[in-house]
Amino acid sequence: MADLMTQQATRLIRFAAWATGFAVVVWLSLAWASSEIRSVRMQSPWSDDPPDLFVSLAVLIVGFVGLLTFIRVQRHARQPDMPAATADDALRGLVVALGVTAVAAAAMAAATLDGAHRADWGPATLWLGLWLAASLLTVAIAAVVTGIAATRTAAWRRAARGESRDAFDDIIGWVLELGESPIPRRLGARRLERPARWLAAGLDSWRFSPRRHRWLFATVVAIAFGTAFSAAHLVAEGPPPGIGQAFVVWAIYGAFGAAAVLGGWIAFGGYLRLVRRA
Repeated sequence: MADLMTQQATRLIRFAAWATGFAVVVWLSLAWASSEIRSVRMQSPWSDDPPDLFVSLAVLIVGFVGLLTFIRVQRHARQPDMPAATADDALRGLVVALGVTAVAAAAMAAATLDGAHRADWGPATLWLGLWLAASLLTVAIAAVVTGIAATRTAAWRRAARGESRDAFDDIIGWVLELGESPIPRRLGARRLERPARWLAAGLDSWRFSPRRHRWLFATVVAIAFGTAFSAAHLVAEGPPPGIGQAFVVWAIYGAFGAAAVLGGWIAFGGYLRLVRRA
C-alpha cells in the first residue's frame, strides 16, 4: 500500500514538472522573441524598463532554477518511485519557476494594458499579446496542477525535510545515473562517473569546499557570472567607440549580473537547498 501511495505521489510530482516545464518554455520563447528579434522588440510594449528589467531577471532565475529542477526530476527517471526528499526539492523549484514567471508575465501584461510605446505598435504586437495570453494561461494551469501535487504529497514530503542534501548531491547523482543508463552510455556519459565521484568525495573534505565557505562560493560564482554576462553583452551589441565608455558599460552589466546572482542566492539559496553545510 505504501509503495502504491509513493508511486501516485511520484506521478503527481512528475506531471506537475511537465506542466510547469511547458509553461516555462512558452514564456521563455516569448521573452526571447520579444528581446532578441529586433523588428519584434521595436513593437513590444515591454521593451523598456521597468518591465524589461523584470523579464531580464526572470530569464536568469528561471533558466537556472528550471535546469536544476529538471536534473532533480530526471535523477530518478528510470525508477517508479521518486525519493520524498527529491520530490520536495523538485516541487520547491517548480514553485519558484512558476512564481518568477508569473511576476514577469504580469509585468509584461501591465505594460501592454498601459499602452506603453503605443506609437510603435504594429502587426507583431498583436501576436505578442496573443502569445502572452497563452503564456499566462499555461502558467495558471501549471500553478493549479502544482498546487494539487503539493497538497496531496505534503505529508509524504514533510517526512524527508530533515535529510541533509543539496544541489551538488542531485547533480552528482544524476551524472552517475546517466552513466548507468543504456541510452546516453553511447554518448560517453560513463566518462563522467570518475569526476563525479571525485567531486562527491572532495565537497566534504576540501579546505575551500563550497560547503565549508558557502558565501565565498556564492561571491565567486556571482563575479564570474557578472564578468561573463558583461563580456557576452559587449560581443553581442558591439563595444562603444571609446575605451572608457566600454569599461563603464562592462562594469554596469557586470555589476548587474553579479547582483542578480547574489540576490537570487539570498532569496532562494536556502529554500532550494542549493549548498548544504559540510
